[in-house]
Amino acid sequence: MSVTTPLGALTLLPRTIWVPIALIGFLICGLFWTNEQAVNAVHEQGDHIASLLTFQSKVLEFRNVVVDAETGQRGYLLTNNAEYLQPYRDSIQRLVNILPAFRSAAAGSPEMTQLVTSMEILQSKKLVELATTVALASDGDRPQALAIVRHNDGQHIMTDFRDAADRILHRIAELVDAARRSQAQNLVRSHYLGVVMAILSLSILLLVLQLLVNQARRQALVQTLCANVS
Repeated sequence: MSVTTPLGALTLLPRTIWVPIALIGFLICGLFWTNEQAVNAVHEQGDHIASLLTFQSKVLEFRNVVVDAETGQRGYLLTNNAEYLQPYRDSIQRLVNILPAFRSAAAGSPEMTQLVTSMEILQSKKLVELATTVALASDGDRPQALAIVRHNDGQHIMTDFRDAADRILHRIAELVDAARRSQAQNLVRSHYLGVVMAILSLSILLLVLQLLVNQARRQALVQTLCANVS
């Protein structure tokens, strides 16, 4: 007894039916794979955007903490009130806590790592200036501490520090915009691929329906011929 394979059974159908079904099936498989790539790209870009926004928040936090430390130092030097040292000390402690996360957020990008390194160098210089002036004022040499502040070296460092932060934030904004554009393009691509696959699937259903109709007609014709012969 012969066994008919699915492929063999398919070839028994009219060529006008099985050839389009096979071609459309292969095409749908290719489109499905392409659509999966587009969907995966959308998810990857979403993760990338989320990591960039997290890094953005770390940059803002890092910049603001250094500004807070400077504000505490200036308040202490101007008023000679030790209460202003608490915000300064709090900011220094916060810097110790956030620096690892700040570095980690940039670790995946050599470009960002380089920008973060330049920002950290400026931050270190600024903290040296802050610590020096606070120590002088605490030891009773407030005029010398104020003289260092008036020399404006610390202000120049702070300006460079803010500029470095702004460069990182600007670059992050560019990368986020590019990722969002790419994500939108992949979403549109996935949408159109879905529409095309739906149309092709409908075509297969119509071909199968045509096959069923033709078979029904042939069976009806055979039954009619048999009845006439009888």
